[in-house]
Amino acid sequence: MGFQSPLLISGTNPENPFTGYISEILAMEGYFCVEEHDLSKAPLTFDVLKDRPLTILSNVSLDEEEIETLKSYVEGGGNLIASRPPLELADLFGVKPVTGHYNLARDCYIVINDKEPLMEGFPAESLQFKGDSEVYEPKETRVLAWLSAVPSKHPNYVAVALRSYGCGRAALFSYDLGETVVTLHQGVPENASNGPCANADRSGMFKTTSLHIKVLDERQKMIPQADLHQDILVRLIRAMCDSTLPLMRVWHFPDKQPALAFINGDSDGMNLEDLTRILDLVEGYGARYTLYLMREHLPLITPKVLERLKRRGHGLGVHPWAGPRPSFKEMDEEITSITKGFKEHFGFSACSTRTHSIIWVGWVESAKYMAKNRLKMDTSFAPGRCYQEGFICGSGLPFKFMDRDGRLIDLYEQATLETDDGSFTSKTLFPPLTQEEAAAHSLDLIDKCVNKYHCVYHPYFHPLNIREEVFGTYRLEKVLEKLKELNVRTVNDEEWIKFNEARRALKVQIVEAGSGRVTYSVKASKTIEDVTFMFPPQWGNARIAHVRVDGRDSKLSLVNWEGGLEWALINLTLREGCEVCITCEYSEAR
Repeated sequence: MGFQSPLLISGTNPENPFTGYISEILAMEGYFCVEEHDLSKAPLTFDVLKDRPLTILSNVSLDEEEIETLKSYVEGGGNLIASRPPLELADLFGVKPVTGHYNLARDCYIVINDKEPLMEGFPAESLQFKGDSEVYEPKETRVLAWLSAVPSKHPNYVAVALRSYGCGRAALFSYDLGETVVTLHQGVPENASNGPCANADRSGMFKTTSLHIKVLDERQKMIPQADLHQDILVRLIRAMCDSTLPLMRVWHFPDKQPALAFINGDSDGMNLEDLTRILDLVEGYGARYTLYLMREHLPLITPKVLERLKRRGHGLGVHPWAGPRPSFKEMDEEITSITKGFKEHFGFSACSTRTHSIIWVGWVESAKYMAKNRLKMDTSFAPGRCYQEGFICGSGLPFKFMDRDGRLIDLYEQATLETDDGSFTSKTLFPPLTQEEAAAHSLDLIDKCVNKYHCVYHPYFHPLNIREEVFGTYRLEKVLEKLKELNVRTVNDEEWIKFNEARRALKVQIVEAGSGRVTYSVKASKTIEDVTFMFPPQWGNARIAHVRVDGRDSKLSLVNWEGGLEWALINLTLREGCEVCITCEYSEAR
């Protein structure tokens, strides 16, 4: 078959507004060459699918003709990945629907089939999924993950499967990937400040942690579950396309880094001596720090202090406080007021925030108020009541929020993974940790972020709390030592946001493919430094030999990331408006 760009089939689903989040998942994973076909605007025809090396079907309804079109596409050599597809496609995936009663499951688990070669090295044994799933029995298929009510054992039901069909292949998620990832990220509206289960964590406040009560299994909190659901999608794309058209990705982090660190804290109760102490400590290890300022601490940052912060690569954001149980109006006004005050004081706008006491109103209303005030990143989703530490949002990557109507909100969440007050007090309902215990937890988490999950290690350390009479510096020093030992780059809020905005703004197109060569056009709408492009090192029986940028050889690095997947990497710096041709050449060994 010839080659066009991969295709995402989208549309509207009145029962599931989050089906469209798959486009955000593909952006998070750096697949920027995927085109989209919206069924609400035009039907699915064979001409739409012709020569597509890969088609991804979101959780939308199809008519009989469209179902037959998809079957013919796969039978003729196409590759299909489907997220909770119509039951009429079950034969395509080699599964049999359970009929009658017990034909659906909701909010359960997938158990990874580690006997399946495609899942070898996968960095988790089980993951929660959210929403409904059809219950399927396997017929003629490779089961990559099983459906189960518990995270350990499993019955003989299919959650993720892959099958050869005719000359093509078809892969199935029995649950909707979009709904699962959104729910793991954002929790549920029922637990929001205006929901029937407001104050679900019984803290007496409207906190972000409430959104995840009875959503996140506490046993799974140290696993970035949403990120790993996405990693299953990446494995399927690799399994299907490495023999037909190996697809280039743009990696999460700059400069071939396996992970990054984002260290910050809030100004609660601090004085200038506290700030100086923590900056001196962080700078001693060559690291960067971001401070979230309450309104009363703006005057502490004099022009002289600001000059030091900027010269040493540190960041500043806002730390709104609208009270423990604010109304929508109160939160909106507070975010507007503090961002305005910040700009008046410094002459430039804040780009990130963490709310004081991680207060949050509505399900996504706080996110909307932040975006309205041109904040680009929030860090308020953090461990708290019932969750002392971990991936509360199921993610260590920056993700965007989705509203209940399926629209994306222009705000990243970079979830906080560890907190100083949460570790050393009993406010989370966990026993306080000793300094040594807390440091050991941090070092283990850093190792997992860098070597296992490839995500952002993100703790907060308040300047006030490193006073010797409070919590001291021991844990922070051990963290900084470990990051330096592993050569993990630390970023401030502004540079991390700029990188993500420029990465998302890249325009990637497949120009030509064939005869052991794939050429991409990459256009940068914004300047991006040290962006890492990733290539599958194998194309059928051929091995990657060269990657050329505008005809010039680029230095290749080979890595094994994401549970042992091999990738070939190059680095580029692209200026605003720059367009380059990247050609990847493969040759068979002689």
